Amino acid sequence: MKRVVKYWISKHTMKIALMGMLGFFVAACNVAYGQAKFYITAPKSVPVNQNFQVNVVLENANGSGLKAPSFNDFQLLSGPNTSTSMQWVNGNVTQSVTYSYILQPKQEGTFKIGKASIVVSGVTMESNELTVEVTKAAAQQQTQRRQRNPFDPFDDPFFHQDEDENQPQVSKADIEKQLKEDVFAKLILSRSAVYNGEMVTATYRLYFRRNLDQVGVTKAPAFDGFWSQEVDLDPKRRPTVETVNGRQYHVIDILKYNLYPQRSGNMPVAAAEISTVVEVQTQQPSFFNPFGRSEQLQMKVNSG
Repeated sequence: MKRVVKYWISKHTMKIALMGMLGFFVAACNVAYGQAKFYITAPKSVPVNQNFQVNVVLENANGSGLKAPSFNDFQLLSGPNTSTSMQWVNGNVTQSVTYSYILQPKQEGTFKIGKASIVVSGVTMESNELTVEVTKAAAQQQTQRRQRNPFDPFDDPFFHQDEDENQPQVSKADIEKQLKEDVFAKLILSRSAVYNGEMVTATYRLYFRRNLDQVGVTKAPAFDGFWSQEVDLDPKRRPTVETVNGRQYHVIDILKYNLYPQRSGNMPVAAAEISTVVEVQTQQPSFFNPFGRSEQLQMKVNSG
């Protein structure tokens, strides 16, 4: 009788332990799974004579097997067009992959865009659904009026009638020089000489001294003569600080590949093209505008 009781207690304890381990594993998976976001964005209403864009966005995760939503009620003009984006907001890094589609309405009415799905770490994620209202045709806008700031008593046409003539402009050459010095990309190789079939790591690194938005890869490298394997980067990685020619830059890796040469000889490693939106000053400070004027410009940098 004692042996039976002893065996039952041991078996029962093992069962509890296994259930606890299973629960911990499920909880850990749910936490990791909960960090990823998958959703669709589109305008709530569009005129019947205008095209519009639908974005399917995956944040903070690597996915595969994308299943696009149904666009039966619209004419698909292009897509999916894939872009990768990174944003820095108050020190927090958000990485996302966007699959964009350009659609054209067929007729007026209210139509539904169904769910999209994608596989993340073996789990299928589904997006939200959207409803788009297609309204009557809109007249094409011919001119764009300057918007007045209601909180600025001096933001009146009287004060701005000679603004463009009086404010010193920043030349295009100066803007290009600023951007070239403040934002650039480098290709970093782990070694410059390897044997045939030996691994070399290629890292595409972005250096910047300005606030950036919508960082993405517009031209991925193509490796001729190499077998390549892309390395998944941590979506929560933060920029580090590095000094280049006496100036401090924020630095972050954009792409990373493990390369295996398939033949002997001198072989170039392809460049990557990275795009981003940068804020630049286009007008110097003046009496009417002591802070000058800034604009957001899109620029592209090549890693070489």
